[in-house]
Amino acid sequence: THCERYLILNIKSAIAYLFYATLTTSLPQIMIAVVLFYGGLLVHSDGPDHISSGQLVTFLLYLSSLSDAFNSIGSIFASLTQAVGAADKVFELIHRQPKIEEPSGVTATAPQVD
Repeated sequence: THCERYLILNIKSAIAYLFYATLTTSLPQIMIAVVLFYGGLLVHSDGPDHISSGQLVTFLLYLSSLSDAFNSIGSIFASLTQAVGAADKVFELIHRQPKIEEPSGVTATAPQVD
């Protein structure tokens, strides 16, 4: 039936969103933690790879800005995908054939206003 198909599609959509949300929220946080850890090692090192704490903070701010931009792109893409799905459903409803036919010989008349 249509309800079962709708339920299956919603379950698939929820699973896809689960993976999408997990990747878009946890992966950037993990990468920031790795960069912060490695940057901290570079700040404390005395070798040729040494960086100042200001350089590390500057890099983290650039990284945060880039991460926000990618999150915005992902959000826009998700909204566009949802809009296309909704538009497809609307056009499907517009082009459907009615199941109930008008009886022959009956004409609709407009109500008269006194």
